[in-house]
Amino acid sequence: MRRIVTLASLALLAAGCSSGSQPGSFGTSCASRLVWQGTVYYGQWFAKPLPPSTLVLGTGARPTCRDRLGGEAGASLVVEVRRIAGVDPSRMIAAAGESRHAAYVARDAP
Repeated sequence: MRRIVTLASLALLAAGCSSGSQPGSFGTSCASRLVWQGTVYYGQWFAKPLPPSTLVLGTGARPTCRDRLGGEAGASLVVEVRRIAGVDPSRMIAAAGESRHAAYVARDAP
């Protein structure tokens, strides 16, 4: 039952998503993304604020883009990865200091 509620919540959050460019590198020519525990998460902007992201999961990397910080060969930025309350971190995470309208969704979530 809990899994169904989590999946339903994730579906509702995704339905409220817009393609605006807001946090992190969302405004550059490449997709905003984070890498955490070997999984690539892609930035999404949500019309409604997400639940709070309080639990620190560790650090992740924000790969650089061709038009920022030295391009593909440049160093990634280290970011603090946080869990969004009630959401499985294997599906969606948040980055510390970003808007509650922004999250990073795993492309190949289990």
